Amino acid sequence: MSSSQQIFVRVDALQTSIKETLQLIQRLATLHPDDSDTTSQEALGDTYRADLAAEIHDGLKQHEEEFEMIQQDIEDIVGVASHDTRSRRSGNHVTKRDQERERESAELLARTSKLSEDLRL
Repeated sequence: MSSSQQIFVRVDALQTSIKETLQLIQRLATLHPDDSDTTSQEALGDTYRADLAAEIHDGLKQHEEEFEMIQQDIEDIVGVASHDTRSRRSGNHVTKRDQERERESAELLARTSKLSEDLRL
């Protein structure tokens, strides 16, 4: 698996994790003081809310750290790909592999931008 493909897998995993965290945020936002646990029918107390908020906080922190690592890896890949392509273009010879790298780089940058937007929500 190429490094670009590995990053795509990491981006997909991060997007899934962000969606899960957004669901937790929605759950916290819709909790009412009289809500109860569906299994025990006991009232959900402040401890539950605090635990949920802590889980959300930890998740967002992990997302941010993973996002920064992904961004750095993408910058490394895009920098190498664009350098290689510029070198070949000076000789007016761009291969299909160069075109594929450029396409992957553009897609990685677009998906990173989308992740950035998701994290700002």
